[in-house]
Amino acid sequence: GLYADNRFGACGCTHVGEMTIRACTARSVVLYMKAGASVGEACLEAVRDLRSLKGGYLGPVIIHAIDRHGSPCVVSTGPVVRGLDYFYWGGGAADVEPRRAEVAGAEIQPP
Repeated sequence: GLYADNRFGACGCTHVGEMTIRACTARSVVLYMKAGASVGEACLEAVRDLRSLKGGYLGPVIIHAIDRHGSPCVVSTGPVVRGLDYFYWGGGAADVEPRRAEVAGAEIQPP
């Protein structure tokens, strides 16, 4: 899923789409930012939403988000087969910058 609102930010999700559709993850991340959360806080809250799902097809989800100021956040709900590297290009940089995504899983438990 993908959701963008230039007033607050944008979010896209990859891997187990069935989960992100059930939780409206991309839109939820942007709405958390609208409510005042930082991009990182919004992503972690969305991870909590995903981890509370029961039944159905459950698996890793990677959340890619950016706030309206260009601050990025990439998190995963669990392990993935390949590394969680991504590339960021912003702030007037001449070239892309490789970054490592955060794995947000074990420390966030279902309610």
